[in-house]
Amino acid sequence: MSSPLKVFGNPGSTCTLRIVWAGHEIGHPVDIISVDISKGENKTPEHLKRQPFGKVPAAQDGDDLVFYESRAITRYLIEKHAATDSTIQLIPSAIKDRAIMEQWLSLEATSYSPEIYVLLRNWFTVKFGGQPDTNALSIAAANLKRDGHVLNDQLGKHLYIAGDTFGLVDIDFVPALWYIRDTDEVKQWFNDHPNIAAWFKRVTDRPAFQT
Repeated sequence: MSSPLKVFGNPGSTCTLRIVWAGHEIGHPVDIISVDISKGENKTPEHLKRQPFGKVPAAQDGDDLVFYESRAITRYLIEKHAATDSTIQLIPSAIKDRAIMEQWLSLEATSYSPEIYVLLRNWFTVKFGGQPDTNALSIAAANLKRDGHVLNDQLGKHLYIAGDTFGLVDIDFVPALWYIRDTDEVKQWFNDHPNIAAWFKRVTDRPAFQT
């Protein structure tokens, strides 16, 4: 049996959560090596060799692969183990199903998450005593409302974002929403889009997410 994938990151961060959750879903938990951003550990020469932008997470598999970006790490982890375990179905094998998955992965990264992360950054700012950027919040909430119907319609047809099987797209969408699920903006978004709300509960109730 190969050693677990090493992930250098903050266990509480949204990006690290994405990888950790995937590991539990496929039965191959990752080995988290904590990088404390508050102490500047992400800017040390050692970490910058892994992640030249000084961010987290980064990953290492064996002696010959060191790479970064949470979406890439998550996908690598799934595909590596799916290659030898046909029960791992988080990435579809059929080319048409993969096309739908790729479509939604792109939408997650370019349309939905940028607005969700505006809400997340403001949540952190307020949590630590700062003042929210009300203009940015208003724009992000409006953009999510504008685009929410597309995702809501998709989830009215299917149990999960890319179809009726839970997969990589669902894992990529959830982490940031999880942290801000109780904010007024997200509560309103869920209220306006009941299929999204039902999907969010369905995926976050999964045992692997709760682990």
